Amino acid sequence: MASQRSRWITRVLSIPALFLLPFLCGQIGNAFIPMHGDSFPVGGGLGFIAGFVAAVALSRTTVCARSMQFDKVHPVLLALIIFDVLAIPMAHVINRVLDPKVYDRASLRFTHSTPATVDVTGLWKGTITDKKRRRTETFFLNVTQIQGSVTGEIGLEFLGEMDSWPEPVKEGQVSGNVINLYWDAPAIARMVTLRGSVSNDLIKGEYFRHYHPPYRDWSQTGSWQATRIGPYKAPGN
Repeated sequence: MASQRSRWITRVLSIPALFLLPFLCGQIGNAFIPMHGDSFPVGGGLGFIAGFVAAVALSRTTVCARSMQFDKVHPVLLALIIFDVLAIPMAHVINRVLDPKVYDRASLRFTHSTPATVDVTGLWKGTITDKKRRRTETFFLNVTQIQGSVTGEIGLEFLGEMDSWPEPVKEGQVSGNVINLYWDAPAIARMVTLRGSVSNDLIKGEYFRHYHPPYRDWSQTGSWQATRIGPYKAPGN
Protein backbone atom coordinates (compact mmCIF):
# COMPACT_ATOMS: atom_id res chain seq x y z
CA MET A 1 0.00 0.00 0.00
CA ALA A 2 1.12 3.55 -0.67
CA SER A 3 2.41 5.54 2.31
CA GLN A 4 0.66 8.65 3.61
CA ARG A 5 3.47 10.83 2.22
CA SER A 6 3.23 9.21 -1.22
CA ARG A 7 -0.52 9.78 -1.30
CA TRP A 8 -0.11 13.45 -0.38
CA ILE A 9 2.53 14.02 -3.10
CA THR A 10 0.39 12.25 -5.68
CA ARG A 11 -2.68 14.34 -4.87
CA VAL A 12 -0.69 17.59 -5.09
CA LEU A 13 0.88 16.65 -8.45
CA SER A 14 -2.49 15.61 -9.83
CA ILE A 15 -4.02 19.07 -9.38
CA PRO A 16 -1.88 21.02 -11.94
CA ALA A 17 -1.80 18.02 -14.28
CA LEU A 18 -5.61 17.92 -14.37
CA PHE A 19 -5.92 21.72 -14.50
CA LEU A 20 -3.76 21.93 -17.64
CA LEU A 21 -5.54 19.07 -19.40
CA PRO A 22 -8.51 21.06 -20.87
CA PHE A 23 -6.28 23.88 -22.16
CA LEU A 24 -3.78 21.53 -23.78
CA CYS A 25 -6.55 19.47 -25.36
CA GLY A 26 -7.84 22.77 -26.76
CA GLN A 27 -4.46 23.45 -28.37
CA ILE A 28 -4.47 20.04 -30.03
CA GLY A 29 -8.07 20.55 -31.11
CA ASN A 30 -7.09 23.82 -32.81
CA ALA A 31 -4.33 22.01 -34.66
CA PHE A 32 -6.76 19.42 -36.02
CA ILE A 33 -9.79 21.66 -36.61
CA PRO A 34 -8.98 25.29 -37.43
CA MET A 35 -11.13 28.32 -36.79
CA HIS A 36 -14.44 28.71 -38.55
CA GLY A 37 -17.06 31.32 -39.25
CA ASP A 38 -16.73 34.54 -37.29
CA SER A 39 -13.34 33.60 -35.88
CA PHE A 40 -14.87 31.00 -33.55
CA PRO A 41 -12.27 28.40 -32.52
CA VAL A 42 -14.26 25.22 -33.16
CA GLY A 43 -11.35 22.84 -32.64
CA GLY A 44 -10.17 24.61 -29.52
CA GLY A 45 -13.66 24.65 -28.04
CA LEU A 46 -14.27 20.96 -28.68
CA GLY A 47 -10.81 20.07 -27.38
CA PHE A 48 -11.34 22.12 -24.21
CA ILE A 49 -14.68 20.44 -23.51
CA ALA A 50 -13.19 16.98 -24.08
CA GLY A 51 -10.25 17.81 -21.83
CA PHE A 52 -12.53 19.16 -19.10
CA VAL A 53 -14.67 16.01 -19.14
CA ALA A 54 -11.53 13.87 -19.05
CA ALA A 55 -10.12 15.91 -16.14
CA VAL A 56 -13.33 15.46 -14.13
CA ALA A 57 -13.36 11.72 -14.83
CA LEU A 58 -9.68 11.27 -13.98
CA SER A 59 -9.96 13.29 -10.78
CA ARG A 60 -11.78 10.34 -9.23
CA THR A 61 -8.73 8.13 -9.77
CA THR A 62 -6.13 10.74 -8.80
CA VAL A 63 -6.99 13.69 -6.54
CA CYS A 64 -10.10 12.04 -5.10
CA ALA A 65 -8.83 8.46 -5.08
CA ARG A 66 -9.53 6.33 -2.07
CA SER A 67 -6.71 4.76 -0.09
CA MET A 68 -7.31 1.31 -1.58
CA GLN A 69 -7.03 2.73 -5.12
CA PHE A 70 -3.66 4.45 -4.75
CA ASP A 71 -1.63 1.57 -6.11
CA LYS A 72 -3.33 2.24 -9.48
CA VAL A 73 -3.02 6.03 -9.34
CA HIS A 74 0.66 6.39 -10.24
CA PRO A 75 0.39 5.05 -13.82
CA VAL A 76 -2.56 7.38 -14.48
CA LEU A 77 -0.69 10.38 -13.08
CA LEU A 78 2.43 9.50 -15.07
CA ALA A 79 0.38 9.31 -18.29
CA LEU A 80 -1.19 12.71 -17.49
CA ILE A 81 2.18 14.36 -16.92
CA ILE A 82 3.62 12.88 -20.13
CA PHE A 83 0.61 14.18 -22.09
CA ASP A 84 0.91 17.65 -20.52
CA VAL A 85 4.59 17.86 -21.44
CA LEU A 86 4.13 16.64 -25.00
CA ALA A 87 0.83 18.37 -25.89
CA ILE A 88 2.29 21.56 -27.41
CA PRO A 89 4.98 19.72 -29.44
CA MET A 90 2.21 17.38 -30.62
CA ALA A 91 0.16 20.36 -31.82
CA HIS A 92 3.15 21.68 -33.79
CA VAL A 93 3.79 18.28 -35.35
CA ILE A 94 0.14 18.01 -36.38
CA ASN A 95 0.38 21.39 -38.07
CA ARG A 96 3.48 20.36 -39.99
CA VAL A 97 1.85 17.11 -41.10
CA LEU A 98 -1.28 18.96 -42.25
CA ASP A 99 1.02 21.41 -44.09
CA PRO A 100 -0.80 24.74 -43.71
CA LYS A 101 -0.15 27.52 -46.18
CA VAL A 102 2.20 29.90 -44.41
CA TYR A 103 2.53 33.53 -45.48
CA ASP A 104 6.00 34.49 -44.40
CA ARG A 105 6.64 38.22 -44.02
CA ALA A 106 10.10 37.99 -45.58
CA SER A 107 8.69 36.56 -48.82
CA LEU A 108 6.12 39.37 -49.06
CA ARG A 109 8.57 42.25 -48.95
CA PHE A 110 9.57 43.95 -52.20
CA THR A 111 12.42 42.04 -53.81
CA HIS A 112 13.36 45.12 -55.85
CA SER A 113 12.17 48.64 -55.16
CA THR A 114 11.86 51.59 -57.52
CA PRO A 115 11.35 55.28 -56.71
CA ALA A 116 7.85 56.04 -55.49
CA THR A 117 5.52 57.58 -58.06
CA VAL A 118 2.66 58.16 -55.61
CA ASP A 119 2.27 59.74 -52.18
CA VAL A 120 0.01 57.86 -49.74
CA THR A 121 0.18 60.46 -46.95
CA GLY A 122 -3.25 60.91 -45.41
CA LEU A 123 -6.09 59.28 -43.54
CA TRP A 124 -7.56 56.28 -45.33
CA LYS A 125 -10.67 54.24 -44.62
CA GLY A 126 -10.68 50.73 -45.97
CA THR A 127 -12.17 47.26 -45.81
CA ILE A 128 -10.70 43.78 -45.70
CA THR A 129 -12.88 41.15 -47.35
CA ASP A 130 -12.46 37.66 -45.95
CA LYS A 131 -14.27 35.37 -48.39
CA LYS A 132 -13.40 32.26 -46.40
CA ARG A 133 -15.23 33.47 -43.32
CA ARG A 134 -17.73 35.59 -45.28
CA ARG A 135 -17.01 38.77 -43.39
CA THR A 136 -15.80 42.29 -44.06
CA GLU A 137 -13.77 44.29 -41.55
CA THR A 138 -13.41 48.07 -41.64
CA PHE A 139 -10.14 49.73 -40.69
CA PHE A 140 -8.28 53.03 -40.95
CA LEU A 141 -4.79 53.88 -42.17
CA ASN A 142 -3.27 57.07 -40.84
CA VAL A 143 0.09 57.26 -42.60
CA THR A 144 2.74 59.65 -43.79
CA GLN A 145 5.28 59.05 -46.56
CA ILE A 146 8.84 60.32 -46.95
CA GLN A 147 10.27 59.23 -50.29
CA GLY A 148 9.60 55.48 -50.34
CA SER A 149 9.20 55.01 -46.58
CA VAL A 150 5.78 54.90 -44.92
CA THR A 151 5.08 55.27 -41.20
CA GLY A 152 1.90 55.73 -39.23
CA GLU A 153 -0.89 53.81 -37.58
CA ILE A 154 -3.50 51.21 -38.42
CA GLY A 155 -6.67 50.93 -36.37
CA LEU A 156 -10.02 49.22 -36.54
CA GLU A 157 -13.30 51.12 -36.86
CA PHE A 158 -15.13 52.11 -33.69
CA LEU A 159 -18.35 54.14 -33.96
CA GLY A 160 -17.40 55.31 -37.43
CA GLU A 161 -13.89 56.46 -36.49
CA MET A 162 -10.50 54.90 -35.87
CA ASP A 163 -10.36 53.30 -32.43
CA SER A 164 -8.35 54.90 -29.65
CA TRP A 165 -5.76 52.12 -29.61
CA PRO A 166 -4.26 52.01 -33.11
CA GLU A 167 -1.16 49.95 -33.74
CA PRO A 168 1.94 51.31 -35.47
CA VAL A 169 2.90 50.28 -38.98
CA LYS A 170 5.92 48.06 -38.32
CA GLU A 171 7.14 48.18 -41.94
CA GLY A 172 5.95 50.42 -44.74
CA GLN A 173 7.29 50.99 -48.24
CA VAL A 174 6.13 52.35 -51.58
CA SER A 175 7.73 51.11 -54.79
CA GLY A 176 6.46 52.78 -57.94
CA ASN A 177 2.71 52.90 -57.37
CA VAL A 178 2.59 49.83 -55.10
CA ILE A 179 2.37 50.02 -51.30
CA ASN A 180 3.54 47.32 -48.89
CA LEU A 181 2.56 47.60 -45.21
CA TYR A 182 3.11 45.23 -42.31
CA TRP A 183 0.88 45.46 -39.27
CA ASP A 184 1.98 43.45 -36.23
CA ALA A 185 -0.60 44.04 -33.50
CA PRO A 186 -0.34 42.27 -30.14
CA ALA A 187 -3.35 40.05 -30.87
CA ILE A 188 -2.38 36.72 -32.38
CA ALA A 189 -4.63 36.96 -35.40
CA ARG A 190 -3.73 40.49 -36.43
CA MET A 191 -0.31 40.10 -38.05
CA VAL A 192 -1.10 41.24 -41.56
CA THR A 193 0.72 42.30 -44.73
CA LEU A 194 -1.18 44.70 -46.98
CA ARG A 195 -0.07 45.04 -50.59
CA GLY A 196 -1.90 47.17 -53.12
CA SER A 197 -1.76 49.46 -56.12
CA VAL A 198 -2.33 53.17 -55.54
CA SER A 199 -4.35 55.29 -57.96
CA ASN A 200 -4.98 58.84 -56.76
CA ASP A 201 -7.12 58.42 -53.64
CA LEU A 202 -7.78 54.70 -53.99
CA ILE A 203 -5.78 51.62 -53.04
CA LYS A 204 -6.73 48.08 -54.07
CA GLY A 205 -4.83 44.89 -53.43
CA GLU A 206 -4.38 41.71 -51.41
CA TYR A 207 -3.88 41.12 -47.72
CA PHE A 208 -2.03 38.21 -46.13
CA ARG A 209 -2.84 37.22 -42.56
CA HIS A 210 0.17 35.51 -41.09
CA TYR A 211 0.13 32.06 -39.60
CA HIS A 212 0.62 31.77 -35.86
CA PRO A 213 0.90 28.21 -34.52
CA PRO A 214 -1.15 26.33 -33.62
CA TYR A 215 -3.91 28.37 -35.34
CA ARG A 216 -3.28 27.28 -38.91
CA ASP A 217 -6.56 28.69 -40.28
CA TRP A 218 -5.36 32.19 -39.45
CA SER A 219 -2.96 31.93 -42.37
CA GLN A 220 -5.05 33.23 -45.24
CA THR A 221 -5.35 35.82 -47.97
CA GLY A 222 -8.07 38.03 -49.36
CA SER A 223 -8.76 41.41 -50.92
CA TRP A 224 -8.69 44.89 -49.46
CA GLN A 225 -9.21 48.44 -50.60
CA ALA A 226 -9.02 51.88 -49.04
CA THR A 227 -10.08 55.42 -49.94
CA ARG A 228 -8.32 58.58 -48.78
CA ILE A 229 -10.79 60.55 -46.68
CA GLY A 230 -8.59 63.31 -45.24
CA PRO A 231 -5.12 64.57 -44.35
CA TYR A 232 -2.67 62.79 -42.10
CA LYS A 233 -3.37 63.31 -38.39
CA ALA A 234 -0.35 63.48 -36.14
CA PRO A 235 -0.68 61.20 -33.08
CA GLY A 236 -2.41 62.98 -30.21
CA ASN A 237 -4.39 65.35 -32.45
